Amino acid sequence: MRLTKNTSWGLKSLVLLLLVMLFAGAGVSSAQDKAGGSDVPPGTKVTMQNWQQFKQYMSEGMIALFDGGHFFQLPPDVEIDIGKTIPIGVPKAYRDATEKYGPQVQLKEVSAGVYKPDPYVAGQPFPDPFSGSKDPLIIGQKIYWNTYYRAQPVIDYAPNCTDVVDHFGNMTRTADTDIVFTVMQHLANTGYPEALPNNGGYYRAFYGEQIAPEQGKYTTSMSITPQDPLATEELYAYVPSLRRSLRLTTAARCAPLFGSDFTFDDEFPPTMPQLFDIKYAKTMKLLFLLHQDIHAYDTCGSATQVSTEWNYPAGLHRINFPKPKAGDWELRDAYVLDFKRKPQFQKGYCYGDRLMYVDRETYFPLAFDIWDTAGKLYKTIQIFNVPLPVPASKGDNILTLGIAYGFAANFLDEHGSIFTGRTPLCLDHECDSRGFSDISRYAQPDGLMKIGQ
Repeated sequence: MRLTKNTSWGLKSLVLLLLVMLFAGAGVSSAQDKAGGSDVPPGTKVTMQNWQQFKQYMSEGMIALFDGGHFFQLPPDVEIDIGKTIPIGVPKAYRDATEKYGPQVQLKEVSAGVYKPDPYVAGQPFPDPFSGSKDPLIIGQKIYWNTYYRAQPVIDYAPNCTDVVDHFGNMTRTADTDIVFTVMQHLANTGYPEALPNNGGYYRAFYGEQIAPEQGKYTTSMSITPQDPLATEELYAYVPSLRRSLRLTTAARCAPLFGSDFTFDDEFPPTMPQLFDIKYAKTMKLLFLLHQDIHAYDTCGSATQVSTEWNYPAGLHRINFPKPKAGDWELRDAYVLDFKRKPQFQKGYCYGDRLMYVDRETYFPLAFDIWDTAGKLYKTIQIFNVPLPVPASKGDNILTLGIAYGFAANFLDEHGSIFTGRTPLCLDHECDSRGFSDISRYAQPDGLMKIGQ
């Protein structure tokens, strides 16, 4: 058949269309590294009347709070004010370590479906998680390890208040705690070596000691992560009535902390990744409160209600939620990871699917949406924050877990928990004079036996 000019152009168009369709369906492409959707102009107000226009920018848990179909709902007069997206960046020492060590890191499969960065020293292990593979599993692993080894303070302390809301809408302060996070190895922090002396072979530790009410004073929870990220994380509890510490089994990962809806396995990010299939789901623009007013952390409120100056009050079907005064929300480019317990480790585990929303700029985990093993939305965890200046690095800021405000809305059990990491806090060497830099006390198992001394 002889091709006319029009027929030739028609075939070229058809070939071009087929190529576009082919590349569009060829797994995860580099284009997916860019958050989709149009920006929302600063000054926009999200309300109960118009929220569906913005649901593409919300996590599944936030949509559930807005749509009213679950136990917890947002108040009818809720308002979210959208401001400019404000860059945060990461500290210079961390950037330098990434440039120095990043090119040598490979994602190594140490056993079937289990990966870790190797060799890893410091900084961000995978500056471009989309390079080298389009497999969602490989991309998910790289994003996970960037989150695991994100820029963090060496010492991060803040006094913390935990409040719970029961099925009838009653709020009660359950615990005031001293919270200390310590990172001991793979450091890229000005004024510190790459590893703290006498670290005991541990990478990171969480320490939470109850200081009120009096009947629970000194009750302490501790998790310590070994330097080998695939080793079993150690969980401990100090029981003041016994005057001794107990090492807990891995089943305790689902046990509530201080009577709240938070568990050991709600760590940011979850540890022991060898137990999970971790896959990249998508990149999105996430509407989030990440530059909260620092004064919102000045008080925990009363024994029966958090500060209503900064938050909508809790009540029947209501979880505390930040008011517009607490700060403008912004659109953050975020990666979404899907965690699913491997089948051989699923029996007796508390969760089914879990989505983690990770800030693309800082790799700080912002939120979790969690389903039970039957596929019902179990709870959503939202962690609002404010960047803090790095003490030894002028002009640099960092996100922390110590001073933060967040909640766990437990849809299935019909109660919720709120935590407030309040001022006065300290970071890094600011904590030296207050004793929180003593890793033998706050980041080693033996430190539990020093409680009350």
